[in-house]
Amino acid sequence: MQRLHRFFWPLVVVTVAVYGAMALWAGPNISTTNGRGLPFDMQMLGYSYDEARAYLGSLTPEGLAFYAGPAQWLDTFFPALFAMVLGIGCWILLAERPLILRLAALFVAGLYALFDYLENAAVARMLASTPDSLSEPLVETASRWTVLKFFFVDAAITILIVLMIARFVSRLRQQAE
Repeated sequence: MQRLHRFFWPLVVVTVAVYGAMALWAGPNISTTNGRGLPFDMQMLGYSYDEARAYLGSLTPEGLAFYAGPAQWLDTFFPALFAMVLGIGCWILLAERPLILRLAALFVAGLYALFDYLENAAVARMLASTPDSLSEPLVETASRWTVLKFFFVDAAITILIVLMIARFVSRLRQQAE
């Protein structure tokens, strides 16, 4: 368990660095002609076929190239890194609990990563399309992966936060005794 602790914090630092690059560098460089619209990967509630067509049509050539290139490249690393942070964090906090609980927390974090990678593949296909050649089934699939990604990442984050609060409360009680 001690090795896991030593691995965890450097992993957190790398994950935050990749997220920072995505949020502060990649995101702002995905420019649209109208200056509006979130990239597909950031639309928690998904998007319709018409919204996807409009967004694709509003991407500048530079924005499209950046989204399909460096932004997607960074997003190949982030899901695995973040899933490991969430899963290992839960594993450590559940060290005294039954194995099934630790495995369940890993499973939820793993599902987040799976749906994020499925989303990334679908978004890459969408970015390779033009607004006129974009297929409705592709948009529906990509949107579904996006919604599922956010559901499972939110679930994994919630589990981790609840475990952290429980650990904090437990330590306060121990100090009070």
